Amino acid sequence: MKQVSLNFGAIKDTVYRLSAKELMSESKEIKENNSLKKFIKKIQEEPLLKVQYMIFENLTKGHFENERLAERYINENLSLAEKINWHKLLECNKKVRKEILDENFVQGTKEFEDLYEAIHTLIESRSKIGFTDINNSHKSFEKVLTHLQREINENARTEEEKNDMPNFLSWRYINEHAVSNFNKRYKHLNESDKKLFKILVSSDSIKINYAKDLKNESLEMIQNLLDDDADSGYLLENFKNKLNSIENIDKNNVDEIIINCHELNENLLKLQ
Repeated sequence: MKQVSLNFGAIKDTVYRLSAKELMSESKEIKENNSLKKFIKKIQEEPLLKVQYMIFENLTKGHFENERLAERYINENLSLAEKINWHKLLECNKKVRKEILDENFVQGTKEFEDLYEAIHTLIESRSKIGFTDINNSHKSFEKVLTHLQREINENARTEEEKNDMPNFLSWRYINEHAVSNFNKRYKHLNESDKKLFKILVSSDSIKINYAKDLKNESLEMIQNLLDDDADSGYLLENFKNKLNSIENIDKNNVDEIIINCHELNENLLKLQ
């Protein structure tokens, strides 16, 4: 079996399994500070992880009958990886693995192990300077393409969704029903993240203009909150200072700025 300890898909599935065990624990502290919540927090705080998460989710859960559309979908997703620094991304994965999983054995769900490796390789091929393993990249592309065109039994899927008595001891069921909003938000892209994805795969000029508007929107929301609520002043002033420190927005930093402002605005909306 290939080394998958820094493969994001394998890390994600291992977090799911570990979290399920923690949620069955009698310890209130373990339940409230479970691995999945820590994992969500990491994704929210680190743009590189959020982009990686989005690519894995899309290429794992997407489905197309048309091969041309499937190929375009792969390329659109991989375009998100082109401005990622591969080595920094691996460092992020390593940090998540160490801080959340510690000595736990990291392994993806058997059904998706090869797919996760293929996605991992494709991200590397687009983000690592000097990548030369073209044969592996080609095989990985074909693997993901085949997966996106897989046959799906709609009747079986509908029955599963309607089932009133799921296997409540399975880690999938525990996580879907016990952890607030995680799968509702990330089972696939919600409307907000769909919009974010469309922007991130747009041209640099569109993204830069969008980032400027998003920054101004964030500043306006913060100012409105400061006017209405002095109690949150210190935290909001911090965000305001960080936004004001962004002087130049260009093709090298625009993705990170968009992701950070997008996440900030979603949190600010909750305070209104």
